[in-house]
Amino acid sequence: MTFSLTNAGLPNSCINKNHLMNNAGIVTSVNNIKPSANGNVSISISSWTSSFGYTGWVRNNSDGFTIQWGSQNSGTVITFPRAFRNCYSVVLGQYYSGRSDHYGNISSKTNTNFTKNAWECDWIAFGIS
Repeated sequence: MTFSLTNAGLPNSCINKNHLMNNAGIVTSVNNIKPSANGNVSISISSWTSSFGYTGWVRNNSDGFTIQWGSQNSGTVITFPRAFRNCYSVVLGQYYSGRSDHYGNISSKTNTNFTKNAWECDWIAFGIS
């Protein structure tokens, strides 16, 4: 892996979305890939790429297998953070609300979203993207 660096006089080991520092300076490219407009450089050091957060995804670049997840407090249509080519399955994990009539069901599923009842839930989806 090749890093091109420039020294900006900022503290060592300073990391945020606009600059990545090490002892030599700001990373201006990684393997000849320049940062995006917001300063991020996306690289893959394995066959997986990811976007982590409360809602997110991981993807195996060699075969496209993708796992996505999220949490929904209200609403019925949930859009996946990354579109699938083929969405195989969506699983709901229902919050316990103390009511026996709170349950989760999915009424439709596409490669970009799914529709569920209005109760809050966590979800995980599997497919190829």
